[in-house]
Order: sequence, then C-alpha cells, then structure tokens
Amino acid sequence: MSLAKVLNILTAVLGTAGASFLALAWSTMAVAVWASTREQTPFPASADASRNGAPLATLPAIDRKDAGALYETYGVEATSTCDAAADDYIRNSAKGDFKWAESSLFGARFDKYQEIVTQPGVITLSTDKLILANKSGPSPRVTFFCRYDTQTRKVLGYEIGQ
Repeated sequence: MSLAKVLNILTAVLGTAGASFLALAWSTMAVAVWASTREQTPFPASADASRNGAPLATLPAIDRKDAGALYETYGVEATSTCDAAADDYIRNSAKGDFKWAESSLFGARFDKYQEIVTQPGVITLSTDKLILANKSGPSPRVTFFCRYDTQTRKVLGYEIGQ
C-alpha cells in the first residue's frame, strides 16, 4: 500500500489535523530510532583540532553521580536502548507470559528513573507497565528495572521486581 493511500485513509478516519499529527509523530519516531542506532562521533578532546584555532563546542560536563542530570542528558537514548531488548530478557528469564499494560504514543515503556546512582554514569530506569501472567489468579503489575551505562552506551542488566 502506498504512502499516499495510507494518508488518504488516515485523513478520512482522523481528519486532516489528526492525520498530519500522526504522520509527524511517525516521522519523529523514525528519526529517533535512526539516531539511536547510529555510531556517535565524540567531540575532539583538544581545541587544537579546530579550524582557524577557534575552540570547538564541547559537551557540558555533568555530574555522573546525579541521576537527574544523567536522565536529562541520556534519557532518550537510555530509554530506547532499554526498550529494545526488554521483551527478550523477560521471555528468557522463565517468568512465563507477559504483556505491557500501556504504552505512550512513541512506545516508551521505561518512564521513571531512580534518584540514587549506585555507580557513576549508570542510570537505572524503571516502569510499572509490565504485567506477568499468573495462572492461579489475577495478573499483577510488577516493577521492571533497566541499568544503563551512559559511558559505554550499553544495557548492563535488567531486573524484575515485585
């Protein structure tokens, strides 16, 4: 199905404003996914590498023990990286069937972070949107954690809480 047909159907169902918003949201999500999977180029450490001797822009120094600063700087990247392998971890952890209770427009599952940093540069994200299947009764929501290293840009691990 062509993009034009999809937009015509969306316009008929949602109206022009709704279809435009949905198309914009989809494009933004695609750019975010593309950007999160690209190899990041760090800034040169020395201003001598700049053109005409002008200093290069550098990333502001942040306190690697400040969870708020880590989340503000690396939150989007950490959330998308944690989301990417979360389902596989849950399936492989032998916790049984599961489902996600809800998701935002862009599908972000990890919507909180812990205020305490236990290891410099490592942020712990969490969500309460995970529901584990319980054959003997109601399926409870559990807290699901992801530890993300902002320096290596990798997930260090997941944990399913109560």
